[in-house]
Amino acid sequence: MQHTIRAGALAAALLAAQPALAEPGPGGDDRSLKAAAGQEVQLGVYANVNAECSGLPAPDLRIATPPSRGTLTVRLVALNLKAESRTCPDRKLPALGLFYRAGPDWGVTDTVRVEAVAGSSAKGQTFTIAVTQHME
Repeated sequence: MQHTIRAGALAAALLAAQPALAEPGPGGDDRSLKAAAGQEVQLGVYANVNAECSGLPAPDLRIATPPSRGTLTVRLVALNLKAESRTCPDRKLPALGLFYRAGPDWGVTDTVRVEAVAGSSAKGQTFTIAVTQHME
């Protein structure tokens, strides 16, 4: 059995044959966050694992709604799962990190929607980013 793990600052999600949220955060899959003008923030981390918790190729990240006031970057990162994680506790897995760099304008809001696709499973997530003058 193959799973896709998506971890953000508040939650991790699990995709199986029937997409389902494994560890829901406040507000479910959608996230609101802040980014200072011109600065980069991490939106999420995406990884695949099987029943034995071995890393599989990362899921495809599809940008359903691109940012209008910033840019997105995908980089190879390591996903460190905590001992209390329900999925593959206390493991370090190769993953894809999704990063948003805010444009120069502040006092605006940007929206990004991505879909993580692994095999026949897909899970979408919307990020709403408030661009501030400085990080608070």
